[in-house]
Amino acid sequence: MKVFNLHILIITILLQLILILIFNTSIVTATSLESLKRSIPFFNLLIMLLNFFVIFSIKKINKYRYKEIENKLLKNTLSNTESLLTLFRSQRHSYINHIQTIKSMLYLEEYSDLMDYLEGISEEYRNVSELIRVGNPALTALLNIKKEIAEKKGIQLYIE
Repeated sequence: MKVFNLHILIITILLQLILILIFNTSIVTATSLESLKRSIPFFNLLIMLLNFFVIFSIKKINKYRYKEIENKLLKNTLSNTESLLTLFRSQRHSYINHIQTIKSMLYLEEYSDLMDYLEGISEEYRNVSELIRVGNPALTALLNIKKEIAEKKGIQLYIE
C-alpha cells in the first residue's frame, strides 16, 4: 500500500512537470495569442487536479506511516508487558518453592536451618516487593524490567 501510494505521488508530480513543459512549449510555438488564451484554463485545470492527487497521496502516505509507528509502539508495549508477566510468574514460582521448603523444614523440626533459610530469602524478597508503579501499564512494565536487569547486573538504578 505504501509503495503504491508513493508511486502514484511520483507519477503525479512527473505528469505535472510534463504538462508544464507542454504548456511552455505551446507558448513558444504559438502562432496566435487567441489559441494560447483558450488553452490556459485547460492547463490550469489539469495542474490543479494533479495537485489534488499529490496532496491526497501525501496524506495517505503520512497516515500509513503513523499507523506503522503506532504498530511498532504497540508491539514494544506488548513485549514489555509479556516480560513483566514472565517476571511475575517466575516470582510466583519462587514463592511456592520457598513455602514448600519452609513447610518441609517445619515438619522436620529443623528450626535453626529454617531461621537461616528465612534470613537468606528475606533479603531477596525485600527488593522484589519494591515494584515501580507509574500509572501507565506499559511504562510500569518497561521500568520494572529494566530495574530487574540492572539488579541482575549489579547496576544501581535510580528513578524519580
